[in-house]
Amino acid sequence: MQKTFLENTTLIQYNENDYQTSSYAALSNIITSQKDGSIRWINTYGMEFQDELRQVIIQNKLDDFLLKLIKDDEQSNKVIELEDMLFVSIRVLTTEENALDSEQMFFVVSSDFVWSIQEKEGDYFDWIRERIRENKGVIRKKRADYLLFFLIESIIDNYYSTHQKFIEIDSETLDTTKIKPTLPY
Repeated sequence: MQKTFLENTTLIQYNENDYQTSSYAALSNIITSQKDGSIRWINTYGMEFQDELRQVIIQNKLDDFLLKLIKDDEQSNKVIELEDMLFVSIRVLTTEENALDSEQMFFVVSSDFVWSIQEKEGDYFDWIRERIRENKGVIRKKRADYLLFFLIESIIDNYYSTHQKFIEIDSETLDTTKIKPTLPY
């Protein structure tokens, strides 16, 4: 049975002295910015929840252009500056069962929140969650742009890992039909 939008959306909220993680009971509870000095990392798995994504954008009074950007799950890698926030689109490469595949990820970033929207469940961000939870390094002392830096760094590291796996897979058994080509324009 497919999970609902709320089951696929979690929150990590932190500041220098505090950390908490939670899920949402109602769509109306998803607030991107609290203006209380904490950083909010909202993570959603599943781009098929277009109605729910739209509602979160509208209820949080985020830039209307996000509605158009999030509808297109075939975005190339890009950064778009919006009013008081950034939209970042990244395609992540994966190798699963001798097949090269890709996944679309979107990030909506402001000074006090990051909303990551991922095409598929699962990611390469557990080490970041651990650093936040355990208060390792300076991540809990920094703003949301620092969290975005770590997320992108993890994706870039994954490119290297995927490349290494690709080299190991016999080219005759590699199924490249799952690759979604993206053009830079």
